[in-house]
Amino acid sequence: MLTLTVTRLIIPETEIILSKFQLFPKLPHELRLKIWSLAANKPRAIKLLFLDPETLPSCHHSNSKVPSVLHASQEARKEGLRYYELCYEKASELDGYLWPRRDGTVFPRGVYVNFAVDLFYHESMGDADYI
Repeated sequence: MLTLTVTRLIIPETEIILSKFQLFPKLPHELRLKIWSLAANKPRAIKLLFLDPETLPSCHHSNSKVPSVLHASQEARKEGLRYYELCYEKASELDGYLWPRRDGTVFPRGVYVNFAVDLFYHESMGDADYI
């Protein structure tokens, strides 16, 4: 005679929110790279801010943040940099959009851009124009 034992499945009533997917490093390398590639190809809207053209005709900057995929891990950054290009802004010490270094020197802010999917727009006089 065959005996069948059924184990009762207990489902918690409260939702468990994970802060970390601990099995991700155990996924196959090719699958992880595909996930990072998808993350790097998420379109972003990059706002370009043009400064007063009469005083600084060639200066502009953006307040766009570094894409998250470039901060996640070394593996993610390496894959993300296949898609993102670091573009330096035209800037001068006059416009105040230079980042100070610890040694006292300054350098222009850089913006990471995925030219295949990112959108650019600028605001002038309250209007938004998409490029």
